[in-house]
Amino acid sequence: SYAGLQIQDEPETLYVLSEVLNDEAYLERHFSNPNGVLFKAELGSSLAYVDEDPSSYTSSFSQETRENDADYAALIDFVRFIDQSDEATFERDLPNYLDIESFATYLALNDLLVNTDSLIGMNNNYYLYYDDIQERFTLLYWDGNESLGKLAGGNNTTFDLYFASGSGMGPGARGIGGRNTLLERFMAIPAFKALYESKLQLVYDQVYRSGAITQQVQQYADLVRAANAERSLVPADSYETSVASVLAFISGREVYLETTDLLGGQ
Repeated sequence: SYAGLQIQDEPETLYVLSEVLNDEAYLERHFSNPNGVLFKAELGSSLAYVDEDPSSYTSSFSQETRENDADYAALIDFVRFIDQSDEATFERDLPNYLDIESFATYLALNDLLVNTDSLIGMNNNYYLYYDDIQERFTLLYWDGNESLGKLAGGNNTTFDLYFASGSGMGPGARGIGGRNTLLERFMAIPAFKALYESKLQLVYDQVYRSGAITQQVQQYADLVRAANAERSLVPADSYETSVASVLAFISGREVYLETTDLLGGQ
């Protein structure tokens, strides 16, 4: 979301506001157990197993909650499982380690929004929440301001996670975010790939086919226009050009997605 803010003596202008995840209020809203351990993924957090030393993971994941009475043990156990389990064990036990429904939805949303500044491209800008009662992780979406191809990718970017367009950002292209062990193993299991594709269809219907994404852009644009008319926060012409560009990307994205067998054939 956006807000008009003034910092010190600088002119009032528009800033992007990202939701804060690493506080009790967020966790209480979304989890029956808000007292677990929250980790933030930094650039290149590929979920690859290194060793049993917690310091080997601190550059990839920062611990955001319970720093004094919890450690990286659950995270190390998780990445060891991802890296070392055989295929049958991985398929059988991954739902015990990870909320795969929300993970598949996360992948679908980022792909459909062409957000490569995420796990599917840069291997960053996500959180892992460990519920120490259920003993299971949930991957949390965060910081989607590079969506709609702002960082990389066009509106005809494929949603095949192994070959994420010609942008060189996807895991198949081995982009600057590197390989992601969880993503590669997840998509190699037919049942998990089918789950991902079902989430693609669901998210596409809810976001694109319903018109919700266009309505949301127009709603926010109207809010900014109203504020801008009163306070001249940004040049009106350049703002309208930016809004038109976003809407054109969305329209082109929907046209492309309708040509695919998975989504267009519904």
